Amino acid sequence: MDELDGSLRRVVEATCSVFGVAGAGLMLVDENGQLRYVAATDGRSAALEAAQAETGEGPCVDSLLRDVVVQTDELGTDARWPTLAGQLDGLGMVGLLGVPIHVERTSVGSLNVYTDRPCPWEQTDVEGLRAFAVVLEELLQHSLRARERHTLAEQLDRALTNRVLVERAVGVVMAERRVDPVAAFNVLRSQARAERRKVASVAEEVLASVQGSRSFEAVSGDSAGTGGHR
Repeated sequence: MDELDGSLRRVVEATCSVFGVAGAGLMLVDENGQLRYVAATDGRSAALEAAQAETGEGPCVDSLLRDVVVQTDELGTDARWPTLAGQLDGLGMVGLLGVPIHVERTSVGSLNVYTDRPCPWEQTDVEGLRAFAVVLEELLQHSLRARERHTLAEQLDRALTNRVLVERAVGVVMAERRVDPVAAFNVLRSQARAERRKVASVAEEVLASVQGSRSFEAVSGDSAGTGGHR
């Protein structure tokens, strides 16, 4: 573990202690555009992060893709993430709260806490978790700006470049299929898994096809216009 990893873990552990919750975790996008857990206070937190990465749904995913605070008082009765709830059934993870993590104004992950009983989250909880998220953002930003030789920082640097491609491709899929950001991302994610490719590679292909179509339309339009003047 390098210095950055250790610092992130200490902040996540402090988050858990300050809020008096059962556990906390941090997820960040990797260079392939996939969410991966970076720090977790306990086994259940790690299971929560891993399940979200596997299912493509949950507060981490929504927080990242929608760039908003996401919360639920009781996971088992929340209709937004049925597959996730099924995978975590019996682990005693009930209330969830997550806030997005940003680097260079781009959402790159999510900081999350969970309770082992139904929890009506208060605005003070949201504000407090946001404050801890800012600390994590500053750590990440400092490492990137200082160009320190941290493995995580190097991966995040590459992830930021790919994140732009993925966000643009998500927008294209949303427009074409009339779906929300989470569903659009999972379209890209599913194709990448099926073809054993990176999400960023699929995103680049989607963008190239759109650009190609626009170029064809432009050329066709010019031809039609030229023909009209003959």
